[in-house]
Amino acid sequence: MTNKNDLTALIEENNYLSDRVFQLECMLGQQDIEISKLEGSYIDLQNRVQNLERSLKVLSDYIKANQNQTQIASEAEETPPPHY
Repeated sequence: MTNKNDLTALIEENNYLSDRVFQLECMLGQQDIEISKLEGSYIDLQNRVQNLERSLKVLSDYIKANQNQTQIASEAEETPPPHY
């Protein structure tokens, strides 16, 4: 009787472990899918950041180049308002 109980226990343990391995494989597959999605999102965001950095550089260079060419007259050049 002990051998039959031992065999039954081993079969149950084997079934449990097989189910557990299957569950872990399913979770691993899902994680692979999610990692691929995150990787794609990361690449998209990295490209957007690089584009923004280039745009910021162009804007910064433009502002620096035109910094001395203000269109606002100095106080000395400004005509006073008519009520003075």
